[in-house]
Amino acid sequence: MELVYRYKNVSSDIIEAILVKYQAHLSSEPTEHIKFFIKIEDKVAISIFKNKTVLFQGTEAHKIAGEFFGEVRLPKPVLEHEQKAKTLINFDVIGCDEVGVGDFFGPLVTCCAYISEDFIKENQDIYSSIQDSKKITDVEIVNLYSKLKDRIQYKVYIMDNAEYNTLYTKYRNTHKLKAIAHNRALNEAMNDISWPKNKEVVMDQFVNEKKYFEYLGDQENVVKNIYFQTKAESIYPSVAAASIIARYNFLTQINKLKSQYQIDLPLGASNDVKKLVRKYKEEFKDETKNFIKLHFNDN
Repeated sequence: MELVYRYKNVSSDIIEAILVKYQAHLSSEPTEHIKFFIKIEDKVAISIFKNKTVLFQGTEAHKIAGEFFGEVRLPKPVLEHEQKAKTLINFDVIGCDEVGVGDFFGPLVTCCAYISEDFIKENQDIYSSIQDSKKITDVEIVNLYSKLKDRIQYKVYIMDNAEYNTLYTKYRNTHKLKAIAHNRALNEAMNDISWPKNKEVVMDQFVNEKKYFEYLGDQENVVKNIYFQTKAESIYPSVAAASIIARYNFLTQINKLKSQYQIDLPLGASNDVKKLVRKYKEEFKDETKNFIKLHFNDN
C-alpha cells in the first residue's frame, strides 16, 4: 500500500541532505512547482517543492522519510496508534471539520472531504498547499477552494443562525449542535452513490468519542465508525481540506448576510464585535436570530 508523508517548511540543511544522499536518483525534469524530483526504484518518490514542502510517496515512504525526520518529526499518532498506521498519514480517509463556532455572526458550517490518490498524483502543487484553514488568509481560502471544488469530493452542511438558535434553545449545548451538523454532512455523503465506499472517517476532535455518540442519541441515521483525532487538520490533508471548504462556505454566508441586512459583520468575538452585537439587537430586534448566535455573552 502506498503511504504519503508530507513535511512543510523543511530546512535547507535537510533538503540538501536528501539531495546529497539520493543524487543518483535525481530527475532532470522538475515542474513549475517542484524544484527537485527523486525516484528511488519503484519504492519511493520524493517531491521537493519550491515552497520547501517535501512529499514522500510509496510503499517504503515511511523508511525514507524516517532517515531525515526521525522520531522527532514523525507525527505522534503513528507512534501512539501503530494499528492505524495505514490511515494516520495516508490521504485515503474522509476528513471532517467545522467552522463558525467562535463567531458571533454567521452560521455553523461542517464539511466532510475525501482526497483521492489520483488527485495527489495529478495536483501535487495544490496538495502541498492544503493546510488548516486557521493558518491561511481568507484570500488564500478563496483561491484554494476554487482549485479544490471540482477536483475532490466533499459535502457541506450549513446550520444557519435561525436553526442554530432554535436548536441551542432546545439543547443548550454547542457540542451537540456540532455533532448534529457533522452527522448530517456525513449522511449526505454516505447517501451519495458516487461517494467513495469503505473509507475510514476521521474527525477533528472537539469532544471524545463517547460523548459525541451520546449527543446523537436522539438523532436518526447516525454514521458510526469514526476516528477522533485532536489537531487532525495538521495530520490528515482531507481534514485540512474540509476546514478550507467549510471556511469558504462560512465566508460566503457572511457575505450574503451582509448584503441582505446592509450591515458590517466582522468575524470573531472581540469587544468591538460585542458592541456591534448590542447595537444590532437594538436595531433589528427579533431579526437578529437570523444572523447572530444569540447565546454568546455580549457583555
